[in-house]
Amino acid sequence: MTWRCVLDEWPELSERWQANWPDCPPVGHELKRFYASRWVRFHSLPESKRYADTPAEYEILLHRHNTVLSELFDGQEVFVVTVAYTGESEFATPLEYPEPLSLNPGARLWMTVTEDDEGRGISQLLPHAGDTPELAVGSP
Repeated sequence: MTWRCVLDEWPELSERWQANWPDCPPVGHELKRFYASRWVRFHSLPESKRYADTPAEYEILLHRHNTVLSELFDGQEVFVVTVAYTGESEFATPLEYPEPLSLNPGARLWMTVTEDDEGRGISQLLPHAGDTPELAVGSP
């Protein structure tokens, strides 16, 4: 799999990213591969359920994520990144609720990252970043 940044709308944030994670594009599932010793996953739903299926579960998930963000980054500058996917990637299936970018109010396009997965085609990831350290519940 090959990742390539084809558009960088926020060079200052990209410089910060490169200073901390120089070997990895801003792609969540790649962080686990490149920086396994720094990887952590928070199971935010009851019984360690991985994905929310209902608006009520999204409320639980977002409340718990906001709690973690508040505890870890209280009083610090933090950027929250949300990603939209396009193309044939296994990650391109859109969420039914909420629309991913509605979770991060005030976020703007950070960059466009192209994934070329031999045999499966090309897809794009569109990371959006915002400096509001809280995720919001989108409208159903």
